[in-house]
Amino acid sequence: MITNKIDEQLIKEYVDEQYTLINKKYENKIKKYNDKININSNEIKITKSERKKAVEFIMKNKKFLEENGAPIEYINNYVEKHYESINNRFLIKNIEKIDFID
Repeated sequence: MITNKIDEQLIKEYVDEQYTLINKKYENKIKKYNDKININSNEIKITKSERKKAVEFIMKNKKFLEENGAPIEYINNYVEKHYESINNRFLIKNIEKIDFID
């Protein structure tokens, strides 16, 4: 600094500006990730309630079939097939890992 006659105040200002820029970028990435997690958690809540309704619908159909004398084999196949369908449809994916590199 002394040999190149650079003002210490200018260096301090530059370092502070760069520090501020880096912090803003980092905070934006953290906010982006947190927003993504909040969206995913809301989707999971909706998915769980939709799945619950679908299972309740199958149980109503099962009861209806039993009351109307459908064969037990048919009822079991019906329930198994639709449970599998529900499980495939409402499969909850894991939240992605943090990706700070854009």
